[in-house]
Amino acid sequence: MRILKGILTTLLTILFAFAIFLTFVLFVFKSFFSKDYVLKIIKSSDIYIEIQESANNIVEEYITEDNPNKEILEQFVDEENIEKIVDDLIDRLYESENFDSKEFQQFLNDNINEIAEEHDIEITKSQRDELDSFIIDVSEEFGIEDVENNTNIIKTNEEDINSIPSYIDMIRTNL
Repeated sequence: MRILKGILTTLLTILFAFAIFLTFVLFVFKSFFSKDYVLKIIKSSDIYIEIQESANNIVEEYITEDNPNKEILEQFVDEENIEKIVDDLIDRLYESENFDSKEFQQFLNDNINEIAEEHDIEITKSQRDELDSFIIDVSEEFGIEDVENNTNIIKTNEEDINSIPSYIDMIRTNL
């Protein structure tokens, strides 16, 4: 009986220790990967600036003096709009299980429509076609694509993979 009691006590102690460890791991995981924490890290880093620079590079291809979409595109890459896009995008990523290129493109299209509405700009069919092309380019630049089985992946290439450590270092220095 004494041996059985010792074994049960040891087993319960191990289970209790495991439960405490699991609770700690879940707490840490939940706090480090919470939407608020991710937004806090993004706001304290230069990620907004890097995204704005990437978006500016794409917009430069589309902006000419006679381009009727010039005002919309300039507003699109405005610092405040980029922050709004990133924050809204993070909200959608946390709320949705599936976020594919079509949803991302619709998200960008909605943002462009908001800009046009805020600035009383009417978009013609030819402008819409050019803006649709712009949206596809942005989607490809930021690596969102569909796969055959309707799941999402983020495209990676060697340049993306090599930039991951610099993003991690940037986030670490801002903690």
